[in-house]
Amino acid sequence: MEDTTNSTTIDHYRRYGYTIFRNVFDSQEIASMRKECIGKGLNSYAYIGPRDFGGLLISNEIVNPLRRLLGPCIVLFGDSSCQSGIIAASGSPRHFHVDAKSDDFDYSRPYPILRIGIYLQDHDVYSGGLKLRPGSWTRFCIDQYGIRRFIKFLIRERSLGQLRPPPGSINPVIRARDLVVWNLRMHHSGFAARLRQAPQRSFHPLIEDFIPRSILCPEQHLRCVIFATYGALSIYLDRYTENRWRTPELVDSWQRNGACDAEYQQLASSRGLELRVPQSRRDHDKSSSQ
Repeated sequence: MEDTTNSTTIDHYRRYGYTIFRNVFDSQEIASMRKECIGKGLNSYAYIGPRDFGGLLISNEIVNPLRRLLGPCIVLFGDSSCQSGIIAASGSPRHFHVDAKSDDFDYSRPYPILRIGIYLQDHDVYSGGLKLRPGSWTRFCIDQYGIRRFIKFLIRERSLGQLRPPPGSINPVIRARDLVVWNLRMHHSGFAARLRQAPQRSFHPLIEDFIPRSILCPEQHLRCVIFATYGALSIYLDRYTENRWRTPELVDSWQRNGACDAEYQQLASSRGLELRVPQSRRDHDKSSSQ
């Protein structure tokens, strides 16, 4: 395996808001994860916890590189899922968006929450992978929030630098065995389409929706992917966690799949990872009602 903590990879994240750790997993691990992912239901989206995928979410393979990005104390709190066989809905427009929740749009402060993606097939010359705008994690996302909210933001912040056009997009080369990491303020989109004659060219998702499928690269295999969100201790993490815990299915799955088990709590702690759970059902219900 390659070194997943080299300085070049870490510097890339700090500069552009995303990075890719190459060859983190071996072929047998990928095959096993694909099998379990498909076993949770085709064409489905399922929340996952520490028990799933052989303890993947608290494994050193993931925790060690993330510690270099987030610091010594990392928090995992249930915003984790897997997908198998899901495709971009026909007729449903895609757009750039960010995954930050309850954000204050203060881009002068770090946003220490990131998402990992483990794509269980190649997306180097194949469609279906990630599309993102490198460096956009310090920029207001007009695609998501709209021009009216952007104007209000400019008036409030007086940040003329935000008037620059957004960075260009790329379809990063991702292969099975890689670990992809991006900041939750990153402008991104899923199900990237690649042209057969120019697979490395990237277009806006709204343009891709009108490109005939006959000139697009297919996906390599049935699309299977695992996502999870990790953060460092901060007010942003508290806000994000409170927002996500308003989803009862997420909380129930997190507690049911090992987050409350002493064994997993202890193992995670020994690796510098906190498994955060609502203190009680009453606390969760109170949060949901707010």
